[in-house]
Amino acid sequence: MKMCGENRTLAAVFEAMMDTFAEAHNCKTWLCKSESAGEQHEELKKQFGSRVKYVHLYRDPRDAIQSTTNENSHVYVEADNWAKLQRTAAELPGDSVYRINYESVVDNKSTQLDPLDDFLSGGAPQKQTKTKQTEGWTGKLSDDDIKIIESACFSEMKDLGYKPVNKSKPKVSKNQKTEFRKTHDQGLQKRDDTLREENPKEWDRKEKQRLVLEKHNTDTVVVPYTNGKHAEYDGLIENGVISEKTDNKTKIKKVFKNISQEFWPVRPVVIWMCVAGLLSGFLAGLIGVRSPPLIIFFFVYEFPPVEVKANGAVIAAVNTCVRIITYLANHLQRHTAALLGLSWKTSGCT
Repeated sequence: MKMCGENRTLAAVFEAMMDTFAEAHNCKTWLCKSESAGEQHEELKKQFGSRVKYVHLYRDPRDAIQSTTNENSHVYVEADNWAKLQRTAAELPGDSVYRINYESVVDNKSTQLDPLDDFLSGGAPQKQTKTKQTEGWTGKLSDDDIKIIESACFSEMKDLGYKPVNKSKPKVSKNQKTEFRKTHDQGLQKRDDTLREENPKEWDRKEKQRLVLEKHNTDTVVVPYTNGKHAEYDGLIENGVISEKTDNKTKIKKVFKNISQEFWPVRPVVIWMCVAGLLSGFLAGLIGVRSPPLIIFFFVYEFPPVEVKANGAVIAAVNTCVRIITYLANHLQRHTAALLGLSWKTSGCT
């Protein structure tokens, strides 16, 4: 962490990490392939100074969307995100940006990449290349999809030299936009659920990464510390000092929100989870052995080891508490019955 200097900003940590990686691989410099780098320009400028250079590679949104959009995303949201990226890129200082369109690179790589090499080596950026019109998306996108895409990025397309199909910007109502985003979010949730079922280790890795990114701060380095759990439930280290979360109400809300998201909408894994739980409880009461249904369930549906252990600990704790309460209740019941019997006999003798 000494390479980060006294002010351990996220940008400083990022520079130290990338410089170390480049040096380890005998490279003079490095590139970061991040679409959101332009949004952090001011922080990057403070840290890197004149070293900051951007390559703005853009493509006809209709081509880009038809080649990447699937059942888990909506064309409007993808087009709107494309438009936001172009607006961010347009606001960057002209002397630090090399602008080039995807179609020109595909058409003639050598002609386009040689000036790019000069720019990255310290040269001035060339004038923006003329946009080559392509129609690879023709026949692959419906008329409605084209209308929706152009409603989200009509102006940005024209600014970059792409000719819209519609003569004026198509109109889309606020209710339609809300519905588009809702459909998009549902698709992403479905994608995450599928990943969690088919590849739990990869899902767990991405979930931890998401939690770290949610808590990052460009002014202070915030690193999660773990004790075998996700950072969300552990606390944070800010500049080397551990700071625990104190808002219990927020924690409880998050826990119930996560539980509701896990169980709804109902998926096959939830149904089999309930079946395994019922069988486990039945066998535990019948013969005192509850493990077989749970073992079979966790063999069929893989979960991270930490979650399996946590479930086992919760089941054991609940089982122990129920047994203790039952024993105490039975003991008190017998003791009360004995006292009542003694009282009746005493009264009779009297």
